[in-house]
Formats: sequence, structure tokens, C-alpha cells
Amino acid sequence: MLKSILKIAVYSVASIIFLLALIFAVLVYINIEDRYLSVNTQQLEKWALLETVNESQNAFVLAQQIVGTQQAPLILPLSDVQHLLLQQYQQTCHKELIENCHNFIAGNLVDIKFMLTSHVDLINQYQQIITLPLWHESLDNSADRPQINFTHLSNIQMLAELNALLSSRTGSPSFINDFIDADYRFWNTIFHSSSDLATFSLAGSKMQKNLAWGVKILAAEAPLNGTYPAAWKLSSKLSEESIQRVFAAEYLFVKAVMIEMLSNTYPLSDINYYQQWLISLFFKLNDSLNMNAERIMNQYQQVIKNQLSEAMVRDSMAELKAKDEQNEQSFAYCGYDSTIEKIWAMKYNPIGKVISCLNTDMVKYFEQSEKITQLQKQSIQLRKESKKR
Repeated sequence: MLKSILKIAVYSVASIIFLLALIFAVLVYINIEDRYLSVNTQQLEKWALLETVNESQNAFVLAQQIVGTQQAPLILPLSDVQHLLLQQYQQTCHKELIENCHNFIAGNLVDIKFMLTSHVDLINQYQQIITLPLWHESLDNSADRPQINFTHLSNIQMLAELNALLSSRTGSPSFINDFIDADYRFWNTIFHSSSDLATFSLAGSKMQKNLAWGVKILAAEAPLNGTYPAAWKLSSKLSEESIQRVFAAEYLFVKAVMIEMLSNTYPLSDINYYQQWLISLFFKLNDSLNMNAERIMNQYQQVIKNQLSEAMVRDSMAELKAKDEQNEQSFAYCGYDSTIEKIWAMKYNPIGKVISCLNTDMVKYFEQSEKITQLQKQSIQLRKESKKR
């Protein structure tokens, strides 16, 4: 009796192992070949081929040299006390009433003047950065985005801002007006030219802060003359090329992460080598890129409907009508409600399907364009009304 039970158990285990091995072999066979790159993927690859620029006129390059990047930041020669002073200035003068700002500056005037005279070079460097006409980030297949250390750049910006405030005279605010103008132009250039999603979003935020802070400061410095920076009239509507640049960069970033996932530099003696080998069996690069491209293009179409005129939208949509049917079916996996459908779809490129569903909602980042436009109108109107009083 015991032998019979043992025999049945052995046969059962052997059958299960055979069945699992068969399923594994079938799945490996199904996943032998990768897809061709879809129309959408090829389009994003084309968008990523940006034009070269004169690096001597590129504010991105100069900013890198002064503050470094997020991966390799440079140390600013600011003491802990001065860092704290800048934080207090930002809180008081940007987020509180103008009276509180004046009181803060008056109460800390000696320390502020000492800080400004100690860092004239940084102030001059920021002035140089914001006068350069270009902002161009190189795009490559690297998972390390060349993002500027914006924390340091913001500190230098506040130094230059404070310097402009102390240099301006009540009733004759040309100095602070010129600074607000140049600073807004700089961030507007980044907003229209950046390919990095985080940098693009930060630039939009900086433009909104410039408008809100500028109205408050100019109302105090020149309450009756209606002065406002000419740069506030610059359009915040993004061109098709500006939008494509951001989406292409997002595609390249995800592509770089995928390529890194597939790389197997481990020796045969390392268990990680076999883990990577197993991943490569069920992770198809082209199919994953196609699904990612479909996701990005869906969001791109939503954005251009809001940003471009009807004629431009029609032209742009015409270019994207040629869809890869196989790619659409692959991408549809993320929207399946049925568990059975999802399990069945996972037979091919299961790892790629899971990754492609972990997407970033990029559409919301482009909504700030309309917010900036409205704030521009409000800020200019407030300054015009002050002149009528």
C-alpha cells in the first residue's frame, strides 16, 4: 500500500514537472522572436534627433559648469548662515505680504549686504546665464538624465534677485524691472526648449512665480507708473516641436532603462547572470518599446489638442494615423478588465507588458501653459490698473 502511494506521488510530481517544463518550453518558443519597430516608435526615434546648437550660446552648458548636475553637484561657496538667510528671504518675500518682506530686508540688511558683496561672482554668473539665448539638452540613450542642479541655481537666482532689489530705487524701478524681465525670458526659453520633463515643469513653475512676485514687488517699488516687464507678453503656448521634444526625451529615457535591464555583464559563475538570462527570455525590447511608444503617442495627441490650433492638430493627427495594429493590441493589455484576458496576453513579453503599464501621466504637466497665460493677463492688467489710479 505504501509503495503504491509513493509510486503515485512520484508519478504526480514527475507529471507536474513535465507539465511545467512543457509550458516553459512553449513560452520560450513563443518569445523567441521580437517585433518590428512600430510606426509610433520610429516616429519618436525621429523626434529624438534634435538639431545641434552653438554651445557657446547654450545656457544649459554654462549652468552645468557653475552648479553641476544632480548626479555631480558642485559646491556653492555659501555658508550655512547664508543658506538659512536665503530660505528666510524666499519664505518672507515670495509667500508673505510685501510689508513683511521690507521688514525682513531692513532687519537683516547688514548680513544681506555682506552676503551679496561676498558672492558678486555668483551674481554675475547668473546674469550671464539668463542673457544667453539658447537652452539645449543633449538627448542620448542613457538612463542618467543630464539634469541641472536646480537647487543651487535657485540659490544663485535669489542672490541676483536680492541684489536687484537693493539696487533698485523706489519710484524708479528700472533695475528690478529689467531683472524680472531677463529672468522671465530665461525661464520662458527653458519652458519652450527643454527636453527633460522635470526641467520643463520647473521652468513653468518659475514663470508663474516670476509673474506673482513681480506684480507684488513692482506695486511697492512703482505703485503708480504701471511699469511691467515686456517679457510678460511672450507667448506660453508651446509649439509642436517643443511638445515633441519632451515626449521624445521621455521615450529615450524609458528605452535606456529597458536596455539596461537587458544588459548582462555578470560572469557565468554569478547567479545574477542566470537571472538576467531568464529575464531576457521573456522581455522583448522592440515590443516593449512599441507599447511604450503607443502610450506616449496617446498622451501626445491629448496634449496637442489643447496646445495647437485646429488646423495644426489636423495636420499632426494625419501623420499619426498609420497605426501598427499589432502594437495597439499589445498596448491594450493595460486596459483589460478581464483577468483571463490579461493572463492570456502575458504569454508573450510578460515583463514588457507589466513595465509598459507603469506609465507617467505627462498630460498634466502641459496644463500649466494655460495657467501661465491666464496669470500673464492678470499680472499685466494689475499693472495697467495701477497707472490709472
